[in-house]
Amino acid sequence: MKEKIIKLYEEGLSSYEIARQLPISSSYARRIVRNYKAYDTKFGKHCSERGIELEKVNQYWDKTNQYSVQVKPNYEQDFDAIEEINTLLENYIPNGNKVKVKPNKSKQIAQFFYTDAHVGMNPNAEEKSLYGGSWGEKDLFARLEIVKQQLLLNVPKEVDCLQILNLGDFADGLDKKTVRRQHDLPQNMTNTEVFDVGVRFKIELLEFIYSNFSFNRLVWYNVCNSNHSSDFDYFICQAFKGISKHYEKIEVINNREFMGHIIHGKHCEIISHGKDDVNLKFGFKATLDEKAYKKIDEYIKHYKLSKYIITFHKGDSHLRVDDKTNQDFNYCSYYAFSPSSSWVQVNFQKGRSGFTIRLKYVDKRSGEIVKDFEFKWNSNKLN
Repeated sequence: MKEKIIKLYEEGLSSYEIARQLPISSSYARRIVRNYKAYDTKFGKHCSERGIELEKVNQYWDKTNQYSVQVKPNYEQDFDAIEEINTLLENYIPNGNKVKVKPNKSKQIAQFFYTDAHVGMNPNAEEKSLYGGSWGEKDLFARLEIVKQQLLLNVPKEVDCLQILNLGDFADGLDKKTVRRQHDLPQNMTNTEVFDVGVRFKIELLEFIYSNFSFNRLVWYNVCNSNHSSDFDYFICQAFKGISKHYEKIEVINNREFMGHIIHGKHCEIISHGKDDVNLKFGFKATLDEKAYKKIDEYIKHYKLSKYIITFHKGDSHLRVDDKTNQDFNYCSYYAFSPSSSWVQVNFQKGRSGFTIRLKYVDKRSGEIVKDFEFKWNSNKLN
C-alpha cells in the first residue's frame, strides 16, 4: 500500500486525491507522504545512508559544544477518528449487485463468533517472546480467507437469521495502550493503520456474505466495551455501521455496555467481552463461577428474558469452553482470533486461536450444531 501511495504522490496527486482513489483514509495517505518527504531532509538522508528506517526513530540527540538536546521527531499525525470515518464513508462505493438479498423460508440461525483479534498487536516484539508468532495485516486477512472457506462449507446458502458476533478487543489498543492506560502494548501498526485494516476486514467479510448467502435478517454485533480497545473499537465499528447503510436487512449493533443481548425466534444471546473498560478488576472466567452466574441471572431477570432459550457468549479468556452446568443458560467462552501476545505466552500458556460457527433452529433447543476451528501455532492454516 505504501508503494502505491508514493507512486500516486509522485504522479502529482494530493493526499486527499490518493485517499479517494485507493480508497484509504486521508490521514494515512498524508502520513505516508510526509514520511516519504522527510527522507529528503538532511536528517532523513543521514538515516538512509545508515540504513535506519526513519519511521522507527523514536528519539535522537542533537549535540553541539554548548548543548545536548534529546529530540523526539513527530512524523505521524494525531489520529482523528471523525476524519477517518468521514473519509471512509465518502470513498466507499458498494458493488450494486451485492447489496440486496432474496427472502427465504429457512428456519435456521447461523452464527459466526470471533473475538480478541487484537489488530496491530506485535506478539514477538524485539524477538523476545517465548514462542515467537506473527500477527500483521497479511496474517489477519489470511485467516479471514479461512473463515470464508469454512462459512461456505458449513453454513447453508439460505438461513432465516445470520449473526456475526465480534466479542471485543478487535483492535489491540489506541496509542499502544490498554483502555486504562496502565500497560504499554508492543504493536506493529499505527492508530491509522489499525483503523484502516480493521474497517477493511469488516467490509470484506460483509461483501462476501452478501455475495454468497440469502437471509431474512443479518445481525452484526460488535462488543465495544473491553479492556484493550473499547473506544477504538467503537470508532472502527461506527465507520463500518455507516458503510452498512448501503445494504439491506442488516442491523449493526455497536454495544458500549458491559453486557447486551439479541433475540431471534425463541433464542436469546447475551453477549459480553467478559472484562470491561473501567469497573471490573477481574473479568469473567472461561467457565461459569458464582460471581458470573449472579451477574448474568440478575441481567436475565431485569430484562425479563427467562422465557427464551438463553446462551451467554464471552471472549477475553482466549479459551474455548461450552459450560452447560446450570439449568438457566449455557455459558460459552471462545478462542482468540489472534495468536497469543508475548505477555500471555509468559504469564499463561502458548494458547490456541480460532473461531466458531454455530447452527440452531429458530424455535427449539435441540439440533444445535457447533463447529470449532483452530489455527496451528504461528500459522494461518487450520489444525
